[in-house]
Amino acid sequence: MALQIIQMNPTKRKSKEKEFPIWRNQSQIARHFQVSPTQVKRWRELQYNPLPYNQKGSVIRIDLNVAEKWWRESNEAR
Repeated sequence: MALQIIQMNPTKRKSKEKEFPIWRNQSQIARHFQVSPTQVKRWRELQYNPLPYNQKGSVIRIDLNVAEKWWRESNEAR
C-alpha cells in the first residue's frame, strides 16, 4: 500500500471587517455635515448620484458610513 501525499495550499481570507450601519435621521446628518435638513433632502432627491437612504413609512434613516463615503466621492467628482 503506497501513501499518497496531498499538498494543500490554503488561501487567505480577505480580512475585511464589516462595518455596521450607523443609522441617523435627516436632522442628525444635517448637523454632521453642517448643512440644513432641507439640503439633505435635496441630496436625497438628486437625479444623478442621490444620497442613499432607507425609508419605512414616514421615517427616513441614513447610514452615516454610507453618507460619508457618498460625500467624499461627490466632492472628488467636482
